[in-house]
Amino acid sequence: MPVEGVEPNWLLYLMVHDLAATLKLALANGGEILRPPMAGQLDSVIAIIADPTGGVLALQQFGGES
Repeated sequence: MPVEGVEPNWLLYLMVHDLAATLKLALANGGEILRPPMAGQLDSVIAIIADPTGGVLALQQFGGES
């Protein structure tokens, strides 16, 4: 899944209990949402973010919509 400006890399998936709240915290602490929440496999929702230094990771919440 190409993301503009991000070179090919390993993508860490981090499971969270509340994706919406986690995204708000990421933004408040200098992060950037690269891909907004989208449907994932196994009844999950996934978003891709970058930390303030440019490190990219995916956040995943199981259990449907966030």
